Order: sequence, then C-alpha cells, then structure tokens
Amino acid sequence: MAIWEQAGIEPGSDWYLITKVFMMATLKKADAVNGYFMTDSSTWVAGKKDLSNLTVLFNLNSRKNITRK
Repeated sequence: MAIWEQAGIEPGSDWYLITKVFMMATLKKADAVNGYFMTDSSTWVAGKKDLSNLTVLFNLNSRKNITRK
C-alpha cells in the first residue's frame, strides 16, 4: 500500500483488488479476472505456463518492454 501513498493515489475503486494471499495465488487471481499485477520475475517464471491471460508489460532487465502474445 505504501507505493500508492507515495504516488498520492488512494486505491479504492472497483479496479483495485486486495487479495491478502501469496504472490502466486495473486498472480493466478489476476489471470482469472484479466487483471494486472506487479510481481517478481521468479514468481512469473514459476507460474507463467499456467497463466493464459497474462503477459509481461514491463521488465526492468529487458530492452523490449510491452510484449504481446
């Protein structure tokens, strides 16, 4: 939640969902609802084979950022 406070944004609309579960479960939830989720690369690599609706939009270590399926 600190990231939103630092940006001066109060999350609370219908677009924002707080899951209160671990990273992989949240990644799977984002996939199920066609949502967005910021995660670490190891969680993505471990779960990407089971995530049909998600793709990487930004990777700090990549020169090519907005990838498409």
